[in-house]
Amino acid sequence: MNVVLMRGLTDCEVAMLATALQISYEDAQKALDWRKLPQGLENPIFGNPYNVYRALISLGYWKKNITLTDILTGKYQPGKTCCLIHNPQSPTLSQHWI
Repeated sequence: MNVVLMRGLTDCEVAMLATALQISYEDAQKALDWRKLPQGLENPIFGNPYNVYRALISLGYWKKNITLTDILTGKYQPGKTCCLIHNPQSPTLSQHWI
């Protein structure tokens, strides 16, 4: 599996999508319509779940929701499972796709 790394501080959704689908960083960036914005605004705009779902659909994929129990018990596909984690005190601006 080819792991695609972030190229900045706020492009985790690009790296996550590229790694999960095994596509280039540039293809994931284009599908997400991702671009650098001032003051970290790309997180709520491009990193929200709806934009990721839209990008998946545009690339010919669909999502499957799983639970924390699924993850903890190993009922997930390693390298293909994407998860958005966030800080409860700032769920919109302090988030990270893994």
